Amino acid sequence: MNRDTPEEHIASSERNFCSKCSSMLWLYDKTMVCLMTERKPEYVRLPEGPKHVYTKLPAKSLEDWHKENNLYVE
Repeated sequence: MNRDTPEEHIASSERNFCSKCSSMLWLYDKTMVCLMTERKPEYVRLPEGPKHVYTKLPAKSLEDWHKENNLYVE
């Protein structure tokens, strides 16, 4: 990730590709993201394992985040 920069490092996610056309099929990251947990019933347990937990939706959209981090593609 961050190729050709001082922050370059190997991604920890697992990527899977089609054996016929090489299209990326899915990306699996061991760290889960749990959103809007303030609305989940008390009896619901969050999955085990590493996770980022957010009680509400983020104030900025995915598009805003990508634009702020110079990762937006038209």
